[in-house]
Amino acid sequence: MKVLLGVHPPTHGEAFIFGLSVRDDLSAIQEVMGCCPQDDVLWTELTARDHLELYARFKGTPEAGLRTAVDTVLASVALLEDADQPVRNFSGGMKRRLSVGIAMIGTPQIIFLVRSSDYRVPGRYIL
Repeated sequence: MKVLLGVHPPTHGEAFIFGLSVRDDLSAIQEVMGCCPQDDVLWTELTARDHLELYARFKGTPEAGLRTAVDTVLASVALLEDADQPVRNFSGGMKRRLSVGIAMIGTPQIIFLVRSSDYRVPGRYIL
């Protein structure tokens, strides 16, 4: 998994994602992927909306469409009503859903849910 994400370079062999080589085209792959790590990478003083806006900007979401993109993801992970609450007030499940939302921002073509079998998102949320 770490080779596919670009954390470690491949030592031998080859892997392709959408026809792109992990060895030779990693930057292009990373432009179209989202990743939800095993551990939540969240700042307690920021809100869910703050997190998603930050990551949307990292992913190159135009300012004109930022609010819509963020609200769409917030609704998808059932955090729209709590969007402006500091993450320190979130339950563990809410934090996990926010992490999934961060992976979804920027409409990636593929999302890696690292150790996703440990964290099941209820079926009512469409990923």
